[in-house]
Amino acid sequence: MKFEMPGNCGNSPRMQTVAEFARAWGEADSEFFGEWFSEEPAWAVLPGEASTSDVMNNLRGDIEELQILDVVTHGKFGSVDGTARTKSGDRLHFAHFLVFTSAAKSGKIASIRSYLVGA
Repeated sequence: MKFEMPGNCGNSPRMQTVAEFARAWGEADSEFFGEWFSEEPAWAVLPGEASTSDVMNNLRGDIEELQILDVVTHGKFGSVDGTARTKSGDRLHFAHFLVFTSAAKSGKIASIRSYLVGA
């Protein structure tokens, strides 16, 4: 998968983790999720709701290109937005809002709210 992110994402460990979350989402990287998810984070996908496995199964290997536009973090909160292109050529705008278990750089992802909109 082609992956692009802004150069400032390496400015803090939390920014890097949030950017890597978007990459892992695009690649359906279960290893990353195993390392960074708390026991079973709540994951709401809007519009509508889906479980973590639904989100991953629907995207497994389908995203060919992912571009991060912005990453914002503060304390135990982080967000990332961007665009994705699927292998079939469909475009998708996404935004993920993450809440970590703590503000420490080792805090795990406790919940995610994702917005996915076709372009």
